[in-house]
Amino acid sequence: MGYYSEVAYGIKVDDIVWNDQATEEEKNLSADGLFLLMLTEMQGDEVAKKCFDETHEINEYLTIDKENRTIKFYADSLKWYSDYKDVKAHERLYEMMVEYAELYDSKQGMENPVSCSFIRIGEEIEDIEESGSGFDPWSIMSVYRGIEMNI
Repeated sequence: MGYYSEVAYGIKVDDIVWNDQATEEEKNLSADGLFLLMLTEMQGDEVAKKCFDETHEINEYLTIDKENRTIKFYADSLKWYSDYKDVKAHERLYEMMVEYAELYDSKQGMENPVSCSFIRIGEEIEDIEESGSGFDPWSIMSVYRGIEMNI
C-alpha cells in the first residue's frame, strides 16, 4: 500500500521591472524570453527532462502555461519517495526552479521576476514540507487548514 502525499510545486515569471542600474543589454531581456529560456533549459536537463515525457503517468499532473509564464504540478494521493526515478525528475525540476529564482534575486539591474514554491503534505498531521524562493513564493500557493462539517 505505502504512504501517500499531496504534492504541489510551481514557478511563475512576472513582468520584469528594471531599476536605474540596469544596462541597455539587460533591458533586452523580456519576461517571456526569460520563461522560454528557463523552460528550454529544464527540458534539456538530463534528469528534469523526464518530467516532460508524456509516457510517465505522474507527468499528467504537470501544466505549462506559456501565456501566463507558469509551470505547475499538483497531485494528491501520490507516493512521493525520493528514490523513485519519476520523483527524482520532479525534484530536479523544482531544484532548477529554485536556481532561477535565486539567480535573478541577485541581479542588480532589476527586481526579481521569478518566484517558486513547493509543498508536500503527508498522511500524518505534522508531516508538512514547505519551501519557496524568489520574489514572492507564497503568492503561488499556501497550506490551508480548515474544518469540514458533514452533519
